[in-house]
Amino acid sequence: MSFFKNLWQGLKPVVNASRFDDFEFEKPPVELVLYKFDTCIFCQRVMAFIRKHKLPVTYRDLREHPRYRQELLALTGRSQVPCLLIDGQPMLESADIVAYLHYIFVEGKKINVD
Repeated sequence: MSFFKNLWQGLKPVVNASRFDDFEFEKPPVELVLYKFDTCIFCQRVMAFIRKHKLPVTYRDLREHPRYRQELLALTGRSQVPCLLIDGQPMLESADIVAYLHYIFVEGKKINVD
């Protein structure tokens, strides 16, 4: 396998059971809220997926509205973006968020964990 193909395989979103234990995978969420700021490349990754699939997500920009930073700190203890609130439950890490959204809205079947 080529160097670049190996690198790409390492970058693909992978569902890891321990990071997803607290989330529902049997039905779509009622509310999705993305804490983000536009110059963050990891936020751009998530937002591109959301736009591509026209997903029902509410955006909260930490740079435009400082109160959102305080909300995020209260929810997670940090101001890391992107953070997707899934029915009130925070999910961090862009690869995890994209993997979750892909599974729920694109695949639509029970998750297979290693």
